[in-house]
Amino acid sequence: YFQRDGVDVHVEIPISVSQAILGGTVDVKTLTGIVEMKVPKGCQPDTKLMMRGKGIPYLRSQQKGNQIVHLQIQIPKKI
Repeated sequence: YFQRDGVDVHVEIPISVSQAILGGTVDVKTLTGIVEMKVPKGCQPDTKLMMRGKGIPYLRSQQKGNQIVHLQIQIPKKI
């Protein structure tokens, strides 16, 4: 589910075409639990959104990396 890139964490979240066009919210799993994230209006395929401070902690530091959410628009096969 998670892919690590140093202190950053990447995750792919599927969204519907209507969510991509109109915006909305999606539930995203993080390392500390589930967070509701806003999807902006007019998202394009492979849009990346960042949640600051939701990644892996830096060694010997209070800071944390980021979680990058890759939005995958699910296009229906039949209408």
